[in-house]
Amino acid sequence: ARVIAVLLLVAIVACCFVLPPVVKALCEAGDLVGDRSDMTRGEVIYVTVTAYVMLAVAAFAIVFLWRLLGAVKRGEVFSQKAISTLFTVTLAAFGEALLFLAIAPYFQLAICVSLAAALLGFSLLVVCEVLKEASRLKQENDLTV
Repeated sequence: ARVIAVLLLVAIVACCFVLPPVVKALCEAGDLVGDRSDMTRGEVIYVTVTAYVMLAVAAFAIVFLWRLLGAVKRGEVFSQKAISTLFTVTLAAFGEALLFLAIAPYFQLAICVSLAAALLGFSLLVVCEVLKEASRLKQENDLTV
């Protein structure tokens, strides 16, 4: 799993170098809704900066998932540190949802990606609450013994 995390981080760094021409090509391409050829330079810069922020949030989430995997390997699944780490990843998923929603006026498919990221964030929030309850029960059980 750590190898996958490293590969994802390398892919994010690589994306940083190819992002401007990719964003420019996407902004110049048309779709079924209309074309974006009338986008101003400021709008293209806005989309590019938003894409860089998305990459930063994704890298942030990968680092925290790496930390969560480390906690799991150490047997600290029900620790407060693991729960707060998972909550941080949850916030990153909601952040990605908002960022994709921010570019939705230019790329309609971003609405679907935003909804998927929000669903992931909500699912992680539920898992986080389950872990909190499991941690509470574990502590109660430890005190009983």
